[in-house]
Amino acid sequence: MNDRKYIYEIYRQGSFSAAAKALFVSQPTLSIAVKRTEEKLGITIFDRSSPSLRLTQEGSVYIRAVEQMQHIEDTMHTELADIAELKSGKITVCSENFASSFILPRILLPFFRQYPGIELNLLETNAAQLKESLLSEAADLAITHDLDDPAFRAVPLFEEEILLAVPAEAVPPELVAYAMTADDLQAGRSADPVDVAAFAALPFLLLKNGNDMYRRALTVFRAAGIHPDVRLYLDQMITSYNMACAGLGAAFVSDALIKNSENVGCVFFRLRSDETRRRMMVVYKGKHYISRAVNAFIETAREAFPAE
Repeated sequence: MNDRKYIYEIYRQGSFSAAAKALFVSQPTLSIAVKRTEEKLGITIFDRSSPSLRLTQEGSVYIRAVEQMQHIEDTMHTELADIAELKSGKITVCSENFASSFILPRILLPFFRQYPGIELNLLETNAAQLKESLLSEAADLAITHDLDDPAFRAVPLFEEEILLAVPAEAVPPELVAYAMTADDLQAGRSADPVDVAAFAALPFLLLKNGNDMYRRALTVFRAAGIHPDVRLYLDQMITSYNMACAGLGAAFVSDALIKNSENVGCVFFRLRSDETRRRMMVVYKGKHYISRAVNAFIETAREAFPAE
């Protein structure tokens, strides 16, 4: 026990003898503690000239400070206990618009139900800024796809397939048999893949450079040996999807997006390419302290997408 606690007990008990009994120490031990503190601070804490033990003016300031420090310490222990029991805490999740709209809700609903005291901040950004947010620790974790970097650790959630969304009226006659509707996808019905070169005459709606979907689309085009007519470069996949449904061109979209969106005007094609499969995952910075709240979020995400 430190000198500060000895002195406070003397004040609380009103005498050295009573404090010694309460603390199970000798009176000389308490006297030494008081003297040591008084010499260190250059003050007198107790007025020993009166029959009853009194605080000096400096002693009153000292005791008030001790009480404030004790309050801070008690508050710290309470807050740490709350964090340990996941009654409180803070985490920042970073994601692109697609993940925020169609993946996070499935995780957040059970998370908030189980951990109502944890404060969650959502940082919506693009793919390039998402990586920087993790590296700079502006975000604790991210919902993203195939972030292959040794600086990060990943927990897979599910695999998605990238399909080509084509306005229904623009489908070449010879490919009608390979077209799938949103209902087909919802029901688990599939079709054989086709070559993207069959759609070379159509305008395309691509995501901008720096986005994973942009890289994958260019790889698909190069493998097919075509140079697409790109009508628009866009920031968000859901925008390209809606524009495709409106008849503006063909767009690369995730089956997860199609299954969670209203569909009017588009049909969908599987493509012959290794680039049409990717994993959605929870990603966090490696070699970094992971709080109990972050671990709780990761576990909730796993439970939200079991064996998918």
